Amino acid sequence: PPEECAEFFLMNGKFEEEHGLTKRALSVYRDMCHKVPAEEKYTAYQLFITKTTKYLGQTATRDIYQSAIQDLGDSPASQLCLDFAKMETSLQEIDRARAVLTY
Repeated sequence: PPEECAEFFLMNGKFEEEHGLTKRALSVYRDMCHKVPAEEKYTAYQLFITKTTKYLGQTATRDIYQSAIQDLGDSPASQLCLDFAKMETSLQEIDRARAVLTY
């Protein structure tokens, strides 16, 4: 059931990180973002963004931020917009950061 699946995804993702492929682990975390209940999605997306940054770098998180902002409600999406803008600013992408903030 969706209410109890987050723990399974976390265990599976950790296993893939330790014994499998990074690509598979990130795929598990992506699936988790779409299947957990709405109240856990923000946390799931934060984890997915953190793991993607760790393994693929900050620029690989752009698509994740965009899908998370569309998928989440107003309050968590606004927080992710701020995080996204900070990330773009740290990469010296001021125009992108400005576009995220106007969204």
